[in-house]
Amino acid sequence: MFATSNVTPDQIELCRDRARQMYQEFAGALQYTYITPIDSEDMQRLVLRFLHLLDILGDCTHLLATMPNAPRELGPVREKLIGCASALADSVDAMAAGTSLVEPTTALWEQQRSAYLQWRQWRTAVRNRNLPAVQMLQMDTLLRPLARLIREFRQAAIDIREVKLKNG
Repeated sequence: MFATSNVTPDQIELCRDRARQMYQEFAGALQYTYITPIDSEDMQRLVLRFLHLLDILGDCTHLLATMPNAPRELGPVREKLIGCASALADSVDAMAAGTSLVEPTTALWEQQRSAYLQWRQWRTAVRNRNLPAVQMLQMDTLLRPLARLIREFRQAAIDIREVKLKNG
């Protein structure tokens, strides 16, 4: 695991459990609260997207925590993913406060793109090395979930934009 990381797999699991619990509370409240169907549908879509994103983030964190000798080259990718999570949190805060989503969503797009470019650079470097098959498989077990996580951050940004355009 990275020297700068202080998040444990147990903490991630607690966060995931709390997110699932919050979703259940949210879904229950939506049944008894009058909101136009579009708003209700959009809110549920975003909450499910964030819950799914949290699950994938937890899987990646757990994978990195349990992998012996996680590559140091992943540091920049990790930092960009932290930036994505921070920008996503800013977007959620802006939606909750009813303020402009332009800046946080733009930041999310930029962080996601930057994370993708960092990931692609790392992937190319890994594939250009002559690693033994076992190490290559280890790297591949990291490459795929990280790529999926980056795609999910992109999809979250798309969902936020669509909901904002649809509801004004």
